[in-house]
Amino acid sequence: MTAYNEHTETGDITTWHRARQIVCDNPIEGAPSIACYEHQATRLPDGSVIEKSLGNLSYAMTDPSVEIPLIDPETFEPTETTMTAGQIWLAMASVYLWLARQRDGDGDV
Repeated sequence: MTAYNEHTETGDITTWHRARQIVCDNPIEGAPSIACYEHQATRLPDGSVIEKSLGNLSYAMTDPSVEIPLIDPETFEPTETTMTAGQIWLAMASVYLWLARQRDGDGDV
């Protein structure tokens, strides 16, 4: 599978972009937001990989009805399917509560 923005340079050096970390911020006041910390990964001919931060991409979840295109994980191209910002936030809240309930012994594992 090709990675996002992947290309191979002279000498078998391959680079691609990746979300190194995604942070969901759920403040007490204000809109929730998501920040994707983007890195450029470089695989050298010896197989080692180095990463360089490219900064972050962020989105404030002010409108839960905004549609976000889902991608094909093999091609990274948009599909005809979407998910709303609200559904994504619901999924993140569900992950948190699932993990918290496991920790607290209150939920299914």
